[in-house]
Formats: sequence, structure tokens, C-alpha cells
Amino acid sequence: MNLIREAEEVQCIYMLGSTLTTRRTESVFMQEAPSCRSADCYYVLVLINSNENVNAVQDKIENRALHLVPVTAIVMPMLTFKTWLAKGHPFACKVYRQAVLLYKSVGEELADPEFIAADEVKNRAVLYTEANN
Repeated sequence: MNLIREAEEVQCIYMLGSTLTTRRTESVFMQEAPSCRSADCYYVLVLINSNENVNAVQDKIENRALHLVPVTAIVMPMLTFKTWLAKGHPFACKVYRQAVLLYKSVGEELADPEFIAADEVKNRAVLYTEANN
């Protein structure tokens, strides 16, 4: 996480997922082969305060982390994410409700989750009734 924060002034970092690899060693001498799992790649959402080239920031973050573990970063301005969240955008709502928040800068506030959840339920109900009429 510090590698990401050193690459750019970050407002929030969310863990979106990871690629896990299971390694299993089999032998004629063992009935049950032991296995271990390790993370091979992480997927993160990085929210930045500026509107600078997000592709350049993404490259900087991914290249800095590459020597430790591959990272795929989605970088976007915080203002865009807040706007999407306020409008009930499915991506922003899913991230806000389910992704693991790894870092949040001091004083950074996002929309009230009850408002988002209620709005999303209402939107689903409208879509459902429109589809069935």
C-alpha cells in the first residue's frame, strides 16, 4: 500500500480482488498431497484528487509494485467516484459496499450508504416493474 501512496497523492485505495494460485505437490509416498495458496496478483481501485492523466498514474503504480507482486490498478479521480456513488452507479455502489477499503486519507468523506442502498433497491424495483409490464 505504501508503494501506491508514494507513487501519487492518493485519497482512497480499495481492494477489488486477487488472483490466487494453489500449488500442490504429489508423491507416491503421500496419500494426501499438501497444498498451499498464494496471491499472484492484486486488483485495486485507486482514487486520486487530481485530474492528471490517470493512465500515467496507473502505469507508475503498477511498475512500482511489479518487483514485489503484480498489481492491476484502476485509477480514477475521487470526484468522478463520488459523482457515480451519489447517482447510484452500479460499479461505485458495489465497490463502496463490498470492496475492502485499504486506505482513506484523513477528512475524506463519501456518500451515506443507506441512501445508496435505498436508491439502488428503488431503481431495481422500477426496472423490474418496467420489464414485467
